[in-house]
Amino acid sequence: MTDIKPHVKVEQHPNPTRRTYHVTREVMEGDEKYGWGDSAYRSFSLFSKNKLSEHVKTLKDRLAAIPGVTGGSISTYEIDVAIGDAFDWKDVGPTVLGEIVNAIFPETLGGTIEISARIGWSYCVRPSGWDDDDTGHRVRYKDVVSREVFEVKDPQVLDVERLLNASSLQKAQEKAAAEVVSE
Repeated sequence: MTDIKPHVKVEQHPNPTRRTYHVTREVMEGDEKYGWGDSAYRSFSLFSKNKLSEHVKTLKDRLAAIPGVTGGSISTYEIDVAIGDAFDWKDVGPTVLGEIVNAIFPETLGGTIEISARIGWSYCVRPSGWDDDDTGHRVRYKDVVSREVFEVKDPQVLDVERLLNASSLQKAQEKAAAEVVSE
């Protein structure tokens, strides 16, 4: 088996209180999700609550202890985190990412890790007449940074917020608008 470099892809969803962290190392065995916190995630917890490794329990506890984090879920290669409306990712994000890197890639401390960023935004189009379930709501994602190398001197200061700010979103939207896309 090949050794895959430590890499985290941070995905900012159209919902500004939710982010997903995709990682290149297995976080949890199996294909189930484990959720905690607010009601959007609670339904997952019944499926695998008794199968959680100490590693996953520790990561969940550390993330849940961060001020502002309201819930999340953990699956095989991703960690989804939600924050409260009064909080901002520029304040909470570096700590969340630091806990994830520290738990999943502890060997990177004093070295480097590759981080990518992807931004999503929502928009509405005219609903198609042939699909009764089509509300016209669409979500578009665009990579804004692909595998930038970050030094991991202290995982708590892995600040990738500059990759996910309003300017980055605007650039991603402009780049997407320039591409020919058929829906």
